Amino acid sequence: MANEDRIQGMREEFNELRQAIASDLDERFQAGARALREGLSKDLDERFAASEQRLTEKLTHVIVQQLDTAQQHLEGRLQVHMEDLKGLVTTTTEAYGGTLDRIERDLVELNQKVDNQLLDHGRVLANHNERLAALEPQQRF
Repeated sequence: MANEDRIQGMREEFNELRQAIASDLDERFQAGARALREGLSKDLDERFAASEQRLTEKLTHVIVQQLDTAQQHLEGRLQVHMEDLKGLVTTTTEAYGGTLDRIERDLVELNQKVDNQLLDHGRVLANHNERLAALEPQQRF
């Protein structure tokens, strides 16, 4: 669940970065266009605006493609890391389960030992009581 949140966060960061770059490019092109417009005639200004639009579109397209490629690459790497993490979690879980099984076996063995010792102790006390009972009538004389 946390990995999905991280992926979503990375996607949002990429989108924000894409928007920031596009915004920065737009601002730079607009600033350059204003400076050139001041020194050129209206006809040249119209030609430049058309060229600028094409260049902006091409450049934006290239940048978007590069960002998409980077995002896909990072998502692929993230997928590999998630698979590695899944394997690690599986291995850890199996080891933990094995440890719990061993502890359970040890507790069952200990319980059997205690039960056997208590049973032996009970038998010894019963035998001792029988002996005491057998000796008591003899001591009353």
